[in-house]
Amino acid sequence: MPTKKTAEKSAAIITIKDAPAMTKRGRRQIAEWMRSQADFLEFEGKAFSKRFTARYLYR
Repeated sequence: MPTKKTAEKSAAIITIKDAPAMTKRGRRQIAEWMRSQADFLEFEGKAFSKRFTARYLYR
């Protein structure tokens, strides 16, 4: 009996804008921020809304 194929779904999407133009320091800062977001998700995930959006803002 063939198994039923299930469609893949995205649980998370990460978009990095213009990464090649960033400085090493800028990429490192974003990577550190992403790690802190990951820690928050892992340890405080129950506090999130059903759809959570995190934004890294800069000037």
